[in-house]
Amino acid sequence: LVQKQVDSITSIEWRRQLRYYVLRDGGTDGVDDLVVVQVNACLDYMYEFLGTASCLVVTPLTERCWMTVTQAVHSRFGTLAS
Repeated sequence: LVQKQVDSITSIEWRRQLRYYVLRDGGTDGVDDLVVVQVNACLDYMYEFLGTASCLVVTPLTERCWMTVTQAVHSRFGTLAS
């Protein structure tokens, strides 16, 4: 992000990053929510086991795949990983 001189949270280079936020809502259950945000998708984090991320090689292709997955889940299309 520094090399690409991203200086705004509205920049597509920032928005396409997979980000985690804690929503301190002070709801009746007293538990804060954790959400995953990427582009326009905001998904509740459900504490699923996602495998060993240390084996994943991050390339421009895998970044585009994760962006596609988050957008599909956000649009309620679902995904199938094999």
